[in-house]
Amino acid sequence: MGGLANRMRVIGKLRMVANEAHVPMEVLWVSNDDAGAKWCEIFEQPKDFVIKEVSGSYKHEYYSAKWYKNIHHYVWALIHRYIWLPYNIVEKMDEDTSEEGLQTLFDQWIAQLQSGKTLYISTGDNFGEDYDISIFRPIASLQKEIDAFLPSDNKAYGIHIRRTDNTWAIENSPLDLFENKVASMLKAEPKALFYLASNDADTIAHFKERLGDAILSRSKTFGRTSVQGIQDAIIEMWLLSKTKKIFGSFYSSYSGMAAKIGNVELEIVKNKE
Repeated sequence: MGGLANRMRVIGKLRMVANEAHVPMEVLWVSNDDAGAKWCEIFEQPKDFVIKEVSGSYKHEYYSAKWYKNIHHYVWALIHRYIWLPYNIVEKMDEDTSEEGLQTLFDQWIAQLQSGKTLYISTGDNFGEDYDISIFRPIASLQKEIDAFLPSDNKAYGIHIRRTDNTWAIENSPLDLFENKVASMLKAEPKALFYLASNDADTIAHFKERLGDAILSRSKTFGRTSVQGIQDAIIEMWLLSKTKKIFGSFYSSYSGMAAKIGNVELEIVKNKE
């Protein structure tokens, strides 16, 4: 469920759970307003699990205590003889989202799977920082654009500024903090380059106007509801992963995923507590 990076975190973690339990995994990839592209339009097909493309008519919704609001999940799971687990799994763990608490949850799932049961998990929750990202390989056309854009000597830093609907990022990672960070780094490294990724066109225009050639960006389609928009999001995520350090936004899984892919340092730019 959820946006691109949220889905990747869940799939990467549950692939590890399935491997440990020695059971097959099927991913229901839903093209909807959260991510308007099919898996096959952004990623190469995986070798050791199945992708089932599902249309937007299959609705993902937040779990509700009112059972009838989740009837499509219950019915789907009943038909397929799956044990259904609700969306907010982590929130139902008595707030024990420590590594130990999460491992207890995974051990329960693994035991159920090894007993012959099949689990149906619908979630966008963050199950810790340990997940397999090697299974995500951009399709050839996207990889070609990724490889061609940034300087081969990797001089660029990465900046990810999350705007639009993410109020936590807007409030906690304001633009002036990013501007101050870039300005101080340019004093120390006058020739430094910064690849700027953002889901807001005005933000990119603002930084280009203020900092000129120090800011690298690419023409793209904004928004997550179209195939092109999601393809551009993949390209930018991988471009960020190729930088030597990422300055990211508060409460954005996208910043964290880019850092994870490239195994690069991530500094969250945020107001002091």
